[in-house]
Amino acid sequence: MCLRCVNGITANREWMQAHVKNSIGLVTALSPYIGYENSTALAREAHESGSSVLDLALKKKLMTKQQLEEILRPEVLTRPRSQVSVNKIPLVRKKAGAAYKPARKPRNSG
Repeated sequence: MCLRCVNGITANREWMQAHVKNSIGLVTALSPYIGYENSTALAREAHESGSSVLDLALKKKLMTKQQLEEILRPEVLTRPRSQVSVNKIPLVRKKAGAAYKPARKPRNSG
């Protein structure tokens, strides 16, 4: 089975990255930073418009590209929050149509 079905299989990194980038599930990782209401609004708009969550978060100025890149690094997504430096990023929470307000720090899991 291994010789005929498994050996030689390689990952298509570009295809995988495109699917991750366009996944609505990314709002789960963003929720501690932008809040539940913003996360659900982004997910709903991404689903209805076909836009990516990342593009919408940037367009609505909920986060900067640098903040998104930091939070969505694989090592950040796969470790307990207390073991990574993401908590040091100054983030804001913003309701649709509201002014920026300082975000409270995400809770550490531990």
